[in-house]
Amino acid sequence: NSGQATWYEVAEEAARVLGLTPRLDPVTVDQVLLKAHRPVFCALANRKLAAAGFPMPTWQDALRRWLTAPAGGARHDRMDRIHG
Repeated sequence: NSGQATWYEVAEEAARVLGLTPRLDPVTVDQVLLKAHRPVFCALANRKLAAAGFPMPTWQDALRRWLTAPAGGARHDRMDRIHG
């Protein structure tokens, strides 16, 4: 998808789309004890796709479509695998 966001911004947008009031505490990667080093910025680029005539939707649009799609089929199966 196009654009970039922090996990905090993704959570805020998901809450907005779902009509929820989030209780979020923003943190930076250096404030969290992780087993492996994480880069401060790690957005992926899709400029080559756009240059080839395949523009990507914004991440907000993709998130909205995913959150408002009927819960079933492949999405439901994938979530079961992720969350047990």
